[in-house]
Amino acid sequence: MDKRERVKKALKIFWEIINGKDYVRCLSVCDEPEPAIRESSVNVLVPKIEIERKHCPFYGFWNTSLGIILDMENDQCGLLNISNPCCMEQKGDVPCWDTCPFNTKTLEEISSIFDKQNIRICPREFAPEEIPSAWEGVKASDWFDYFIKI
Repeated sequence: MDKRERVKKALKIFWEIINGKDYVRCLSVCDEPEPAIRESSVNVLVPKIEIERKHCPFYGFWNTSLGIILDMENDQCGLLNISNPCCMEQKGDVPCWDTCPFNTKTLEEISSIFDKQNIRICPREFAPEEIPSAWEGVKASDWFDYFIKI
């Protein structure tokens, strides 16, 4: 099993566990991936559900270091390759990308790096209702474009 297959399997198990489903069932062959919904031919993501977010596109995500950044619904910083809480929140500040000490590149620069490395982001607002093992999230550039507008 190659790295991509292991990531797909781990992502499937993760979603099944957090949704309270039987994770043994997730080891079976699943349907084709369901892409995030898009408006017509415009490259704009449309959320399936509305989620209130902090003013940081990485807040609440976990960077698996396997090319997938998962929405964990907590205070983690998905920009780092380790499980770490938001440093701003740890200091008592409100999480905000504009004033974050890790904000050393523009989101365009980061998305370019992430997209070249095929790093995918899995925000809950775009997740299929039944998470197939092949759903790999959305491109970083699409997530950042969406995030800037909310």
